[in-house]
Amino acid sequence: MRDYLDYLFRPSSLVVVGASDRIGSLGRGLAENILSTYTGKIYFVNRRGGKILGLEAFRSVREISDIIDLALIITPSQTVPEILDELGEKETKVAVIYSGGFKEAGREDLEREVIERARRNKIRILGPNCVGFIDNWTPINATFVSRERQGIPRRGHVSLISQSGALGSLFLDLMSFRDIGLRRFISVGNASDIKISELIRYLAHDPDTRVLGLYIERVAEGRELIESLRVFSSIKPIVILRGGRSSRGSRAALSHVAALSASPKLVDGVLRISGVMQTYTIREFLASLEV
Repeated sequence: MRDYLDYLFRPSSLVVVGASDRIGSLGRGLAENILSTYTGKIYFVNRRGGKILGLEAFRSVREISDIIDLALIITPSQTVPEILDELGEKETKVAVIYSGGFKEAGREDLEREVIERARRNKIRILGPNCVGFIDNWTPINATFVSRERQGIPRRGHVSLISQSGALGSLFLDLMSFRDIGLRRFISVGNASDIKISELIRYLAHDPDTRVLGLYIERVAEGRELIESLRVFSSIKPIVILRGGRSSRGSRAALSHVAALSASPKLVDGVLRISGVMQTYTIREFLASLEV
């Protein structure tokens, strides 16, 4: 039986809901990245219909006659609950929600509704408020940043998880510049459903991930996260860069993920016990990822 994360990284079919032909839009950036990397079945949905980058666009998910493994949703936040109901009819396993405007913007009620709809429809959620993911071996680039503005590392054996989309994009740029090969990149955003600990456990058993880099700004999963770090570090190296160490950094972390960071000394001690390698600068973090 396939793990639900297999449908995220290796889908047989996917839909981009909110795909756009408008130059400079996030929907176009995502559509371009998918078309240039993914070789499975691709569907575009835009309420206006027509064609997007040469591919027919459906006006709603319900117009698609196929089963859809993965949904990439890049529409306004208030539209997401209804889209999840439509995806439930297509037996969708995983959805990535790029949209902001949830708990990080004071709309915890809307985020709760999204997760409730997803559970009702048996759909796992990455995000919301994230920049997506990359699997260089499938291959699939499911981020919305244009290749003209975003460096993408070559195929390799380093996987990277980031709570910050902006810093995650920076890491990709710097990995590309330093010629550090990438296996997988995951931006978790608000991590309202799929947790960092789940991703760590999954990657621990991925033979093509030889080292894991983790950027975190808060420790919200407690014992589950620590246990997953301990399991991973007993098998292969894991390198952590943690934001929010200062009071100013904690405020920055709040703006990203709507939660204050824990005491730096306390977190440092817990991470040390977990057997991970801690780094304190971006330069040190990237140097430790080179394999």
